[in-house]
Amino acid sequence: MHKQGKRVVILGGGFAGLVAAHVLLKSSVADELEITIIDRNGEHVYTPWLYETSSASFSPRTNRTEQKEMFAASAFPFAHLPSYEKMRFRTGEITNVNTEHKSVALADGLTVKYDILVVALGAEVNYFGIPGLPEHCIPLKTLKDAKNIDNALRNLVKTPGKRARTVNVIGGGPAGVEVAAEIVSALRRLESDGQIPEGTIKIQLMDREKILGMFDARVRKTALKRFKKIGVKVLEGTSVLEAKSDHLMVKSESLG
Repeated sequence: MHKQGKRVVILGGGFAGLVAAHVLLKSSVADELEITIIDRNGEHVYTPWLYETSSASFSPRTNRTEQKEMFAASAFPFAHLPSYEKMRFRTGEITNVNTEHKSVALADGLTVKYDILVVALGAEVNYFGIPGLPEHCIPLKTLKDAKNIDNALRNLVKTPGKRARTVNVIGGGPAGVEVAAEIVSALRRLESDGQIPEGTIKIQLMDREKILGMFDARVRKTALKRFKKIGVKVLEGTSVLEAKSDHLMVKSESLG
């Protein structure tokens, strides 16, 4: 009679969940484990590509086929992931975790039993309680968010106004820096190809403290120098107080 292994259930198929599964599959006790990943989506979103995806279709460097491939490559179906053949993947919305009976309930009525539970559900967008941000800004956490940014940028390029338009990127961490750099790079290529006049769209990157403050000062200095060269206006010490449909209310402080 086949002896059942310990049931390991991992909630979340992002990087944390997949790394946890990978470590367990490579461990000395891998043969004694039955690993299941549960995620509400049937695919793993490769977030490092979301920055490029967010400006894919309005960039002249990619044709329509390449744009579709870029969007597709940003999300890998769990069933097609290499090196994870010995695992199970279940798509479902988690509704309850019963630690007493060691079970996970899903919205479709399925109950998954476990011996060991790993919670790797990721993070939600933090708007820091700033009024208007959830309604008027586009976050970048999912592939859908990246497509929304791409659509907004494409519409902005196609319908230029009489005055320069401004794209504000809020948050000077790695994500904000990457997004600002990708957008301005695409815009510069459009300008150099004569598809839009120079200065049609301006990019501003703002942070309530200093950009890339979690890194060595040399990294920040290099980023600031690069942004100045490519035309991104960096607003450090700038806090967003409220977001309206067509402008931001901000407060600027000198950082010394």
